[in-house]
Amino acid sequence: MRDVTEILTSLCARLYGPRPAADRARAAVDAATGAATEDGSG
Repeated sequence: MRDVTEILTSLCARLYGPRPAADRARAAVDAATGAATEDGSG
């Protein structure tokens, strides 16, 4: 799972810049694994 997060972070950094990349990657992994809650707090 860590590899997937690192790949998503890299791709998001190219699209959105390095600062928000980690948040976007985390949100994508949470959505893919069903770990996100309705309010988005993890």
